[in-house]
Amino acid sequence: MTFPERIPTEIVQLFSSAEAWNYQLVPYARRDGAVLCAGERERDYASVSQEIEVLSGFRVQIEPVGPDELSRLLNRYYRREEARPVSGRTADLSRIGSGQGFLTELIGEAFDEYASDIHFEPYEERCRIRLRIDGKLVEKYVIDSGNYASLVNQIKIMANLDISERRLPQDGRILYHRGERKFDLRVSSLPTIYGEKVVLRLLTRHAELLELSNLGFSERQLADYAEAISRPHGMALITGPTGSGKSTTLYATLRRLNRESGNILTIEDPVEYTLEGVNQVQLKEEIGLTFGAALRTFLRQDPDIIMLGEIRDADTAAMAIRSSLTGHLVFSTIHTNSAWGSVSRLRDMGVHPYLLSGTLILCAAQRLIRLLCPDCKKESELTESEREQVYGKGASVPDRPHYRPVGCERCHYTGYRGRRAIYEVIPIDGELAEAVRESRSDIAPLLKRRGITTLKDSALDLFLSGQTSLEEVLPLLAE
Repeated sequence: MTFPERIPTEIVQLFSSAEAWNYQLVPYARRDGAVLCAGERERDYASVSQEIEVLSGFRVQIEPVGPDELSRLLNRYYRREEARPVSGRTADLSRIGSGQGFLTELIGEAFDEYASDIHFEPYEERCRIRLRIDGKLVEKYVIDSGNYASLVNQIKIMANLDISERRLPQDGRILYHRGERKFDLRVSSLPTIYGEKVVLRLLTRHAELLELSNLGFSERQLADYAEAISRPHGMALITGPTGSGKSTTLYATLRRLNRESGNILTIEDPVEYTLEGVNQVQLKEEIGLTFGAALRTFLRQDPDIIMLGEIRDADTAAMAIRSSLTGHLVFSTIHTNSAWGSVSRLRDMGVHPYLLSGTLILCAAQRLIRLLCPDCKKESELTESEREQVYGKGASVPDRPHYRPVGCERCHYTGYRGRRAIYEVIPIDGELAEAVRESRSDIAPLLKRRGITTLKDSALDLFLSGQTSLEEVLPLLAE
């Protein structure tokens, strides 16, 4: 029997956590008026089926599975934790008004599990709470609709938001301080038809992640990157989609360059990390404090290094170029799929190629790749089509193991635990600067002669070393 990759939440909620564990059943679908349930093979469910039909009004149809498979399903969809103020997947909000109950423990749990966001989502009859772990949302708790408003008000009070305003979006911040944990959370509320959806962004990382040597650069890439950022002036660009870790790379860069003799200024939206010795400015477009306006003022503040959160428009691009031309070291991000794509994007914004060739010292692209859970990953053979994608058509396949995700309790049954950045780092030398000036797009031969590792190469290396799965790297192989 093949179960759905993800059982719909409305089916899961037919049983409470206590009922699922007591009955040893996991519902997974509805068919012809019956609820299909996975149950342990060779177990007699006759009396259980009658009890469920009397109490709940629906009949169950049992699909037998092995005890290991049933245990996996129960643990995945009906978490039971005895030492916490929550039971199964239903949150106990009895202490929420005190500010010391479920919400604060949920934030602590998100921190422990390296979650980047907490989502509170209201629906007609229930509300769910999900954590974004390793880039994917994982459902953790479900609460009654009647308790949801109290939870939202608790969040608003902590973030100094207007609890009476439910019609307009609001933004705020929470300082979380419990024991030795101290970090900021960015709060965003959005009115929906069933209530306010709230997202908390955890603006924290463990300190070791802010070291360039821990981010995922290869030895050659780190040397090229370090050499470029040691220059006294010029512009270095980090590219990639939203959520690819660009901000973490920039902060790690500033941390390395932060010295008593230097003056570092940043303009960000939002300020995600606070760095001692760095003058950080929060973007406020509603009052005219834009990237361009801040950069104009920065040039009168005698900076050595400027970090610009993102180049979004022609005005910001022009100011960034001007800043680097006047003897400053400028770092920024831009949304492109490849490192060299930043060159064409800036040209599209109106930056003249001769100016860009004289200022650009480095462009780098990055992605975040999920790592296989070391506790449950499974060795597997590649199919014929997969071998062609990885090694090329007709190529010999080396004798090395390949792994696929499985799923266990430690990885929330996703098969992955943790992420690692992969990079494409292009230091701009004289010949590449000439290619920028001439607006050349086909520079693959130039990069190959320099031994530049592409994103595709970095992703394949991670797969072939057994650290990730083919499914994680396929999107990069297709680019």
